[in-house]
Amino acid sequence: MKVLLYCVVLALSACSTSINQAPVPPTATGTKSPAIVNADSLLYEARKAKGLPNVTKNPRLKKAAQAQTLDMIEMATLSHKGSNGSNSRDRMRAQGYKGCFFAENIAKTSKGLEGAFDLWMKSTDHRNNIQNRKATEYGIYGANGYWTLVLASPC
Repeated sequence: MKVLLYCVVLALSACSTSINQAPVPPTATGTKSPAIVNADSLLYEARKAKGLPNVTKNPRLKKAAQAQTLDMIEMATLSHKGSNGSNSRDRMRAQGYKGCFFAENIAKTSKGLEGAFDLWMKSTDHRNNIQNRKATEYGIYGANGYWTLVLASPC
């Protein structure tokens, strides 16, 4: 089975990458991975490698990431376009986040947050989102093997 990764930086670029991965067994309910707590350290190390300041958690961005992850599960597809036609900027603004920079990475993998992060870091465009100097805040959510990482900065 191919695992697809997609990322987008609104008004900057879009990309897609596919990577072969073992099949992911379906699960009955969307459960949040306990690995999410490692997001701070993974992001810190990735940004530190480029001499960048760390990004901080933002609850509104997490809600936007959660909405997209749950929507992808419902649609059984990996896409930046929501079932209602929304894009990542729309979802962030729907949560009350007013930002000037937005980036979104999505992935599907059976290897938890570390697996998704590893895939993103092996992809130039995804890594560029994570290491974007403009990003100051983030939100992340994973369930049933689907992951959404949202990076942004307020105006």
